[in-house]
Amino acid sequence: MKKPLIAAALMLCASSAAAQQLAAPETMLMFGGDVFSNGQSGNLSSALNFHIDSYWETGACTDANNYATCDILKFGLSGYPAADCNDSLTVYTTPSEDGGGDVKDRISTIQNEAGNTFCGNPDRRHTDSGLRIHRENTFPGGIFAPDPVQELWWQTPHLTMLVLGDIPQLDDGVPDGRIKKTLTQACLNREGGISGQLPSIPTWVMMFRKSGESPVPFANLLAAAGGTGECCYGNDCDEDDEDDRNIIDVCEQIQGRTDTQIRNDLADGRYDCGPGSSPHMTGALAFPDQGPFGQLKDIRCHLVGEGNTPTGCDESTDTNLLGIFSCIRQVARGTTFDDMPIFYCPEDYVSFRDECTELTRDDVSFIDDRETIFIMNDLETCDGTGSFVDNPCPLEGSYCVVDGAQGRCALGQYECINNTDTCTSMYEPMPEICNGLDDDCNGVVDNMSTSWDEFPQYTLPNAYEGLDCQQNNVCTCPEGHTDSYGGADFTSYLDSWEGVCACGEGLSEPAAPAEPAFASEPQASCANAATTPSALVLILLSLLGLGVRRRMAR
Repeated sequence: MKKPLIAAALMLCASSAAAQQLAAPETMLMFGGDVFSNGQSGNLSSALNFHIDSYWETGACTDANNYATCDILKFGLSGYPAADCNDSLTVYTTPSEDGGGDVKDRISTIQNEAGNTFCGNPDRRHTDSGLRIHRENTFPGGIFAPDPVQELWWQTPHLTMLVLGDIPQLDDGVPDGRIKKTLTQACLNREGGISGQLPSIPTWVMMFRKSGESPVPFANLLAAAGGTGECCYGNDCDEDDEDDRNIIDVCEQIQGRTDTQIRNDLADGRYDCGPGSSPHMTGALAFPDQGPFGQLKDIRCHLVGEGNTPTGCDESTDTNLLGIFSCIRQVARGTTFDDMPIFYCPEDYVSFRDECTELTRDDVSFIDDRETIFIMNDLETCDGTGSFVDNPCPLEGSYCVVDGAQGRCALGQYECINNTDTCTSMYEPMPEICNGLDDDCNGVVDNMSTSWDEFPQYTLPNAYEGLDCQQNNVCTCPEGHTDSYGGADFTSYLDSWEGVCACGEGLSEPAAPAEPAFASEPQASCANAATTPSALVLILLSLLGLGVRRRMAR
């Protein structure tokens, strides 16, 4: 039986959870029914296919717990109709591993179904109910869902790319408040639902086609409500000094306003909304140079980064939206960003300590007010190929028992090897001296008669004459041993002898040094353990001595 008491003592310092890689975002592409009213599904398919393929690979994810081989983004596809339909959101495919292929296969067939799916009056779009049902589908049961299910929701970011054909309601002739309702649902998705306890679902807004310029101000306002844009309100929005501009929280501002008031403010230009200072704040992605109606295929202009501008696009409009998505991660449920050591590691990194960078608050921007979802600010470093991990070696530096080792060789310390906590021996085997301990790691105590033959490289110096009992097995420890397994090298090992054991009569202490020195103890990094490194070593040594005395008693 392997030293159960020693293992139990070391469990005090082995309470940290195993490290894991933070999961890639689930990205839902959501389209309004009127987006497909002009026969554009084929254009959409060709525009998305190449870019989606850059973020997933069929069957690559062989280990769901090792996200390094899994999709960079997990794609899904849904559409919301106009009024008078039985369903106000159709989910074609949910975000999943290899979901990019499902989206590509499904999107090219939507046009054939548009007449049945996207029915009713196209001037009364149910954008608000589409956003609400998307939240309900993403988190079925909400806060009443079983706890293990809610834990899963918090393991991955949930992102929405809303392709908007027009404003939800072209005029306010029917007082059903579609403008305010849509903004409110975008706010609720970003803020974690009505309870504020669900994960955030930020919403990016991309224009498909435009009735002149009229939908663009609303689209920018909707992006700000969804957490991906910024708005100034009032007469000071033209000020050059940012401190003089009245930057508002859209979700707070609309609470005290009616749908008609918001609509009038949009018409009067009182909202000045667009991109913000953080990389995720893209504002509404529109196509002002594409004529009164943008082509759906022009979505490609916003899916690519610098240097990959497709023909017909203006490089200044490149957004690299999918690249932005790939740099977003979710904070674990019940914790905060400051509580989680999060590192960004480049693709195919070998040495965690040498190649990965720990992220601080200065390195990220938070998308929601609760700071539960964040993006890495440096998009040049975060290029979609790296990975986010918490500390892969949480036990590094703490003490352990080396599996299968004996004596001094069993005393170990965790090292970070190949990004895994690995228990390695703190001490090499040494030839036996009279100390009541197993120095040569063979499971036998003080076997001086045979031990020194195994270490021809060592010779006992004159200053330590007699510590080997002239290589006779005559060492006794009447009061038990108290000396430690000190000394990483031969000299410090001999210095660690304390003189509590003796070779019969006549053994004297070494001439020098008069007071033996002890090897310095490595410092453990054991969070949540009340036992200090020194105290833990004493516990281990006493337990080792207990085991030795039990074997000697037998």
